[in-house]
Amino acid sequence: IETELSAKELMAWQTVIRVMAHEVMNSLTPISSLAATAKDNVAGGLAQTAPDSPVHADLQDAAEALETLTRRSEGLLHFVQNHRRLTRQPAAQVEIIPVRRVFSRLQRLLADELRVRDIFIAIDVAPETLEITADPGLLDQALINLLRNAIEALREAPDARITLTARAQPGARVAITVSDNGPGIAPGQREKVFVPFYTTKRQGSGVGLTLVRQIAAVHGANVTIADTHGGGASVSIVF
Repeated sequence: IETELSAKELMAWQTVIRVMAHEVMNSLTPISSLAATAKDNVAGGLAQTAPDSPVHADLQDAAEALETLTRRSEGLLHFVQNHRRLTRQPAAQVEIIPVRRVFSRLQRLLADELRVRDIFIAIDVAPETLEITADPGLLDQALINLLRNAIEALREAPDARITLTARAQPGARVAITVSDNGPGIAPGQREKVFVPFYTTKRQGSGVGLTLVRQIAAVHGANVTIADTHGGGASVSIVF
């Protein structure tokens, strides 16, 4: 039931985002285009106006205002285009994957970043030969999002540590967990972090955990958040 409810919630968010993105793009595209054209026209007028002319200062102010308008409208266009990917339901091409191999690949991929930030990463797979039926590309994408969230959470943590765990569970289930010893996620925020665009990070997009949940949904899996023993957060995808 929980998996089905998560899938329905994602569908509702996708519909809302699709409608909002369509309306915003319809209005924003001509605004961005007109602002860029006006900026070029004012720049041409400035080039032909003497610095001591009475209108030069006014044109300079207009150029700065149009530059700001152009930059902000282009930034908003990029924001909308970037978040429209949430409306595209990924198609899973599943295969049987050794979990240990997935973890080792991700460890190599993030090795430089972890070393620079002085973060230790541990891998724990039980049984050692554990396999999972999933789309390898989507699984990598979900786990990279979770690992980057953990890295961000450990920005100022002493003795920073991330643990990648995989466990076989009753009923042919597999739980993959990313744990850290950072500040953790407050109980009141645990449902909000799955809401598109909600973020607790200074420069976060609010998309990462929504994408993780979306990838879990196409695999018939669900995502849970808990406290790490001794402090920190643990995010699990249960297939």
